[in-house]
Amino acid sequence: MNAKSTQKQISDISLRLRGSLSDGLYLSEWETGYEAGIREALGHIESLQVEETSITNTYTLFWRSGQRQLVQGTTPADAMNNAGIGAGALPALDFWSQGDDQGWTWNEENKDWERKDEDNDL
Repeated sequence: MNAKSTQKQISDISLRLRGSLSDGLYLSEWETGYEAGIREALGHIESLQVEETSITNTYTLFWRSGQRQLVQGTTPADAMNNAGIGAGALPALDFWSQGDDQGWTWNEENKDWERKDEDNDL
């Protein structure tokens, strides 16, 4: 059985069982029948391959020391883990931004990050 006919069979099972509800079946009986029907339809698939797809994002970390660091991962936490940055380092992190954010400059005198002036491009 090919994937197209399996999809149709799953759809047919769904419609058939949904129609049975109006004939007096209890919900638990309908759910049990539906699950059995799905298992039967999936049993005809010879192989099922699930590919893991993850979106890798770039994050910019701005440290309280004035350093800027790029890391990559699916989330900021994942990106930091991938870069070997543990939870103990979090107090030294000022903030993070998604992407390669170059819109901040470190003010050495104030020891703080400042948004770059778009007109002057510091």
